[in-house]
Amino acid sequence: MNARISTWKIIIYMPAVAAILILFVTPTKAQENNNRTNMDSTAEKKGFSIRDIILHKFSDDDVSILITSIEWGVPDRLSFTSRYIHMFTQDRDTKKVINNFTATVSPGIDGLRIGAGYEMILSKGSFFGIDLLSELRMTYLHTWSNPIGAAKNENYGGIELRSSVIGVLNIGVGYFLPLSSSSDSGSLISLHAGVGI
Repeated sequence: MNARISTWKIIIYMPAVAAILILFVTPTKAQENNNRTNMDSTAEKKGFSIRDIILHKFSDDDVSILITSIEWGVPDRLSFTSRYIHMFTQDRDTKKVINNFTATVSPGIDGLRIGAGYEMILSKGSFFGIDLLSELRMTYLHTWSNPIGAAKNENYGGIELRSSVIGVLNIGVGYFLPLSSSSDSGSLISLHAGVGI
């Protein structure tokens, strides 16, 4: 029975989260295209591509990315992360340290993480000649089905620290406490590793 529930959750939840993000990005992109057309009626109309769905630039400082990482971890097993980034640092091409605000949604097979926090990018030359991205975020975690090392259908709140080397390999660790005082669940340490930022 649990395997059947997990399969249905994957079939329903992951595409639903992707659809919500697409529905959020599409009207914004259409509005942006309408504003461009109104400002310059002779401008050539820009086509809509799949890249516009995966990476959407709201402004020079605000970006949303549909899938930034795919990870395996405790307690939510396989998950992917969608990310909104607000970049505080101006003139990013010449800076060695870039500071950002991030908001993330990470649906997984056995849980969902929603987080917000601070992200720092050390560009080439700052950390032994490689790019290093580190992120500290407050995270809400909800589990379902059969999570690893956690109670199912439980809500947790906590903090996560993540790092990514050259935007390819990432690792994260978190500490969570149950949000319900009536819960029998104790604290939880999460571990994630994967590809992406």
